[in-house]
Amino acid sequence: MKILFLTKFSEVEHYLFHFTKKIHAALPVEVDILHVVNAYPQIPLKHDGTIIDQCVDYDLSELNNLKLKESLIANEIKNEYSFIQSAMVEIGNLERIVKHKLSNATYDFIFMGAHQTSLIEDITHETTIERIMELSDTPVLSLKCDQSHNSGIDKIGIFDDFNLSKPNNFIALSKLANAFGSEIHLFKLSNKKSSGEEEMLELEAMKNFAAENDLKNFQIHLLPLNGNSEEGMITENIIKENLNLIAITELHRKTFSWILSKNLKTSIADHILAPLLIY
Repeated sequence: MKILFLTKFSEVEHYLFHFTKKIHAALPVEVDILHVVNAYPQIPLKHDGTIIDQCVDYDLSELNNLKLKESLIANEIKNEYSFIQSAMVEIGNLERIVKHKLSNATYDFIFMGAHQTSLIEDITHETTIERIMELSDTPVLSLKCDQSHNSGIDKIGIFDDFNLSKPNNFIALSKLANAFGSEIHLFKLSNKKSSGEEEMLELEAMKNFAAENDLKNFQIHLLPLNGNSEEGMITENIIKENLNLIAITELHRKTFSWILSKNLKTSIADHILAPLLIY
């Protein structure tokens, strides 16, 4: 399993390296870490998003010195974890560099740290994870806090509308679940209680989803929202079922959003504290 790990060398990414180590113990992974030193907006970039090295119009010495300093940190991390294959530090534009990396190598996941946003942040700007999620179909796994209290990934919650076919790159999550012997919880949210016939069709669709994606040892949950928000219902069931990892595949909002500018996946990425894998 191959992972592109985006790092800012923050504390939360220290937790994410330990989370990755836990995965590696059950299912060997190959990790490329990438740190991007943001270039000044006026500096011209190459097609891969990095700066033009011999840009005579601008003094790049400060950026180059920062790159050297942070390359040392990246290599220290690489030496600490055997699963890290390469440590890349680039100067340029984060989104363009990541997009270029994804187009030139096959990754099963992007890993990155994140933080829980405030209402002001929701209104005023996009977060880094939002911008990364928009770049490709590669699923993004994010972590916002320490998960060392969980020794494994015993329970995985998958929230989906269960209306479409298998998500892209889902085989990697299936392998992860099987490697840990995880108990799978399939959740379908609805804004009304289904009739008996509707419920039978929904249960059948969820069983088919599990079979198509090679998910074993699964439980099914049909959750009427009853006026609650999707984010609130997801948080409630993370606690209720003691879930260690949440996967958001094909999920659309069914209630009025108080964050008008954000779709459901984006809102979940910015607000839910549990380890999240968003497709």
